[in-house]
Amino acid sequence: GPLPSGASGHHVPWNASVDLTERDAFLVSNGACAFNISYELFNVGPVDATGPFKDVIRSDASTVSTQSALSQAANSHRTISTQAYLSPGSHLLSVALDDGHAVPESNEMNNYYAIRYTLGGKCGRAPVTPTR
Repeated sequence: GPLPSGASGHHVPWNASVDLTERDAFLVSNGACAFNISYELFNVGPVDATGPFKDVIRSDASTVSTQSALSQAANSHRTISTQAYLSPGSHLLSVALDDGHAVPESNEMNNYYAIRYTLGGKCGRAPVTPTR
């Protein structure tokens, strides 16, 4: 699954959930916390995925990271690592492999994976001071 990690790493299986705090982030800025995210990219087929294709990581419906110009040799796997700013609260973090379906595949159903995360804290956002 994706590995949202920062100061303290977390391995989260697909379809599971994780509780994070702003202390887990490697950077906190203006209401968002930055995390390192890694996932395994597999090509289980006998044909090279010459691409180029892109993988898109989303928090709910918002894109938080895009890996583009990807290709993957037949019967191989590798780790993809990126960074993303995540907002506090409870959200669905998903990765869409070959987003846009650039590579012809016999099974398009194995290209979407997700976890649920809850991020506690304000991620650097100053509290709002009421005005009169």
